Amino acid sequence: MMHKIIISMFVSVCLWQSVEAQSLPPVKGSVVLFYQPSLSMEINAVSMQAIYEMTETFDRLGRFLPVEQNRLRALGDRYGSASPVDYKSAATELGCRIYTVIAMVRQGPYYVATLKVVSLGEDYPGVSRVVSLRSAIAANIPLKLSREIALMHAGLPVKARVIENGKNMALCEAGEWHGLQPGRYSSDFGRIRVLKTSRYRSVVQAGQWPADRDTITIKAFPDYLRVVKDLDEKIDKNIMFQYSVTPESIKGDDPEKRFIKGFCFINTAASLILPGYGSYLASGYVGVKQKDLSITGVVLSVALVFGQLT
Repeated sequence: MMHKIIISMFVSVCLWQSVEAQSLPPVKGSVVLFYQPSLSMEINAVSMQAIYEMTETFDRLGRFLPVEQNRLRALGDRYGSASPVDYKSAATELGCRIYTVIAMVRQGPYYVATLKVVSLGEDYPGVSRVVSLRSAIAANIPLKLSREIALMHAGLPVKARVIENGKNMALCEAGEWHGLQPGRYSSDFGRIRVLKTSRYRSVVQAGQWPADRDTITIKAFPDYLRVVKDLDEKIDKNIMFQYSVTPESIKGDDPEKRFIKGFCFINTAASLILPGYGSYLASGYVGVKQKDLSITGVVLSVALVFGQLT
């Protein structure tokens, strides 16, 4: 048994070294992100920020590698104000699996964004979708678009190209960036073992590797819920900052602390003196205009205080 393990390790090292000696080309991006230009500089700025946030999300989840901006610029101005057909042509020319397009407008107090995700192959047909969302806070539009990208990654396995294979080993175009580590995994043709990994490639061992196998699907899934949680926290923070009093008037204090002080201390203490008065004071403390107060909320606050007393 031991000699088989040693032989396997020797073969994997030889395969790795032989591949390195061939100076394989760098891994190219598999997703390209576009936005539809607007006459509004504000809309264009928000759209560009959305491209940045979505790129970060794609990079964190390790399924679609964003195309480098210099490759996109190298295509020239042909796709600068492209139609949907041109977007598809550009993505195909770049060799991408999917592409995304953001269209954004201003409707009254709201920013409205539409995200279109298009799959160009059969690898991930389920990712194609069109999503519309809105927000009164411009900074939350990029975060909400990124959250949709994160949710899109639910249940996506690793689908990798086989670069070179032998009798029971192969070099695959998937590695640490995709979430793979040395160990055993399930795949579309049985149990496999990842022996060695680099950032974008790995040596994989199987019982009998098919000679005509040019792709592999490894059942390893991204932790998209962690990314969604991080984005939700940023969205909530922007909401609290937007609707709280300005930082200039509360030196050395942040919106989260004021929220906790207002509803845990001011609300309770003042309501003990006069039922409902705490809600009035706390709402003003965190920046809610007095004319916008909800009577239902005040009544509920009174009920909660009496509940605590009893």
